[in-house]
Amino acid sequence: MSPTTVAEALLRWLWCGLLLAGMGLGLSAAAAAPATTPATPPTTPPVDLATTGMEPVLLVTSMQVLKQLHENDDTGAADVLHQPGWLAATDRNRNSAWRPATVWLTGVVRNSSAEPLTRWIVVKPRRIREVTLEVFEPDSPVAARPDRITRAVEPAFAVTVPPGGSLRLVVRTQDVTIPTATVEAWVPEAYSDATRWTLVREAIWLTVCLLMVGLLLWTKDPVNRLLAGWLGSVQFFQASFQGLLLPSVWPGIADDLVPAFVVAGALSFCFSTLASRTLLNIGRDGVWAWVLGGLNVLALLAAGATLIVEHSVLPRAAVTVLGLAIALVWPVVAWHTPLPQLPGARALRWAFLLCWLNLLVSVLMIRYGHSMRFAGLTLLGILVIYTRVRAMAAATDRQLHEHLALHDALTQLPNRVRGRQVLEQAIQRATAKPSEGVGLLCLDLDRFKHVNDTYGHAAGDALLRAVAQRLQACLGPGDTACRLSGDEFMAVLPGVTSHAQVIARCEAVLAQFAQPFDIEGVHLFISSSVGAAVFPEHAADAESLMRHADTALFECKRGGANQHRLFSPDMNARLTAYVNTRTALHLALEQREFELYYQPQIRLEDGALVGVEALVRWNRPGQALNQPGEFIPVAEESGLIAPIGAWVLHEACRQAADWHRDGLHGLKVAVNVSALQFRSGTLVQNVTDALAASELPAHCLELEVTETVLMGKEAVALHTVQQLKALGVSLSIDDFGTGYSNLAYLHRFGFDRLKIDRSFIRRLGHGTEDQAIVRAILQMARHLNLRTTAEGVENAETAQRLAHLGCDEAQGYHYTQPLAAAALDRWRKGFQQLPAAA
Repeated sequence: MSPTTVAEALLRWLWCGLLLAGMGLGLSAAAAAPATTPATPPTTPPVDLATTGMEPVLLVTSMQVLKQLHENDDTGAADVLHQPGWLAATDRNRNSAWRPATVWLTGVVRNSSAEPLTRWIVVKPRRIREVTLEVFEPDSPVAARPDRITRAVEPAFAVTVPPGGSLRLVVRTQDVTIPTATVEAWVPEAYSDATRWTLVREAIWLTVCLLMVGLLLWTKDPVNRLLAGWLGSVQFFQASFQGLLLPSVWPGIADDLVPAFVVAGALSFCFSTLASRTLLNIGRDGVWAWVLGGLNVLALLAAGATLIVEHSVLPRAAVTVLGLAIALVWPVVAWHTPLPQLPGARALRWAFLLCWLNLLVSVLMIRYGHSMRFAGLTLLGILVIYTRVRAMAAATDRQLHEHLALHDALTQLPNRVRGRQVLEQAIQRATAKPSEGVGLLCLDLDRFKHVNDTYGHAAGDALLRAVAQRLQACLGPGDTACRLSGDEFMAVLPGVTSHAQVIARCEAVLAQFAQPFDIEGVHLFISSSVGAAVFPEHAADAESLMRHADTALFECKRGGANQHRLFSPDMNARLTAYVNTRTALHLALEQREFELYYQPQIRLEDGALVGVEALVRWNRPGQALNQPGEFIPVAEESGLIAPIGAWVLHEACRQAADWHRDGLHGLKVAVNVSALQFRSGTLVQNVTDALAASELPAHCLELEVTETVLMGKEAVALHTVQQLKALGVSLSIDDFGTGYSNLAYLHRFGFDRLKIDRSFIRRLGHGTEDQAIVRAILQMARHLNLRTTAEGVENAETAQRLAHLGCDEAQGYHYTQPLAAAALDRWRKGFQQLPAAA
């Protein structure tokens, strides 16, 4: 058996023992009869009513008491006065809680004045089923006047004492349970005033409680609703247990006051337990939740039994015992429950502890007819503390929201909004000091996406936090680092006096970032690009300064990684041209501004036209014909190369199909494929759609890719190549020799053609080194069964050298420049097959 199981078993046995002990105490108290000793008929000293003035007189201290069981309750008052067993009317002797009984009280009052005195004889507590008052002459066995009041709110009898005379009062109380009864004598006017003020006081307090309950319910806060239920149940208990207002305004409830206050008491236990559970987690989990929950459920069931049983002694006793058990268990549970991490939690626990102490005292005193004392005050204290706690929590949440609104949640650095505020403040201070300026750095991590793709976003987040710490370490006192978005950061450098200071700070940042980052045991190397601008030389306001620093950063990213740039006005011109080109490209496809030009590919062996390479041109309105180098880089950076490449593919296939229908059945069309287009995942489908739409045979289409397209995700690239080869499309590797020249790629990806870059062809006749390189490439291609095409052939001598070295095909201005389809048709008709170049 585990230690946890043993502990839970011990707690269950302890709880059962506590419950049995409490019930035993209650039953023993119910069964125990007060000690009776033989006594003579009552001989009580008289109480002089003439000397008391307007104040009420407590008669019970000068009275004697006799208790009888219900089976002997048919005895008359005259007979009872001559029975033995009369005792002094102490608290214990007057109490008959938890068993049906009849309690007799007798005493003598006299009037020493010369005028008759009328007094109201009031019997308290107010919730006794039947009260009878009989008045005797002190020495006469015959009652002068019997008065009977049944189920009265507050039994009160008018008694007139003659001048110089005396009267014996015999009070008979009868109920299933009789708490300690008290008898008082009141002046009629004083009693009326006291009753009236009691009703007014209860009405005021009830109104306040109803308003508080309404406000608590109106807030729609679950805790406030629990406190409202608690306050309402406590107030209803007091109103039904001892109050005068409720029976006065609702006479029909007079017969049901006992079940009403029992149910209200059980509900107060339940609401108080739920409130402490919600606010302080007391009794929320574990065995204590079962203990407190079980006690409250049993108390509610016992209270509900008082509504259906005729004699409610046992259910009322059970509710009292269970309430005592709840009041004893709650502090133990509170002691075992750690305080929640909330402002004011300790004060709340002390307020609840005071409330539970009041509840414990109330449960112990309720059998003597005393109601819950100070319950409203303790509840009010809890409400005040909880309101303060809510205010503190709201203030904390507001501060947190303000912090989150101005700071980055991941790195805790100021965000873009706060960074701009800091920059504006620094510019304001620099404006007042003309000798000082403000430097601004915009920093971006190079190839940060590779970290996320390789190691996951958790490692990427850890790297960003490390970057934030390292950037702060690079800055001086008074400088502020900010995170703008993603992997982009900003640093505000107030008080700079020269551009050299800003450049030195850029170099320090690059030097720090050159060191590896230790992320979860992995050393990561990542460089950065930094763009800088200075106020007031480069901009006069924060918005322009940030824009110019970002422009310098853009220049860094275009020029390569791990660089820094200081803003200069010509950067704006280049950026403006870039943005205008990118905007115009969006409209170029819709407005059909692109056009394909074709450069012939000639077989060197016999000078025959065997293919063409499709090259895109842009008829940009208001400008000369744009060459690919003027807009393709912008299209690649902006992502527009994918739709442009798809259009080129469809248009080239359509034109090649037209040529085939004109009789050029062996003519191949070569189309360049960019890296972005190749990795988009839609290339195979685009090729399939283009071939189907144009009805061009697949073997007449050749796709040209560079080595950089294949680098990185080689498995994905290989799968794409295999799908293209399955369609019957030819593949050639373009610009061979200028990149990595990875021979493994040639073998693994199954290329059909190798195109030698024009840089080698241009220098072919100027030295032996370039000729040796071209010869090596051609020999390697021949051994790998690859056809070869030389780009950039400018003259016949170069064509002859290539034919002599074994090159298969050539293209270049020696034959013709790239031509539109119609111009190519005219060129082809006038083209005569050249003699073999060999």
